[in-house]
Amino acid sequence: MYREFSNSVTVESLDSLSILGNSFSPNGRFLYVSSSYNLYQYDTWSADIFANAIHIASWDNFGIFSIPVLFLYASIGPR
Repeated sequence: MYREFSNSVTVESLDSLSILGNSFSPNGRFLYVSSSYNLYQYDTWSADIFANAIHIASWDNFGIFSIPVLFLYASIGPR
């Protein structure tokens, strides 16, 4: 399924690290944006997308063999 974008806006990182991944929800309403340590949700149907950003998760210091497992790339999961 292809979607056409219109009325584009620039999403800036809410923390000191750059944006590493982003993905839309299956219905296209929500945009999920990740940095290394944080995950955010934006409601694209909102009049002010940035004022209604929701911080979903922070890195919990989880690692495997002392290698941190961080938020990076995003994709839509199975339905």
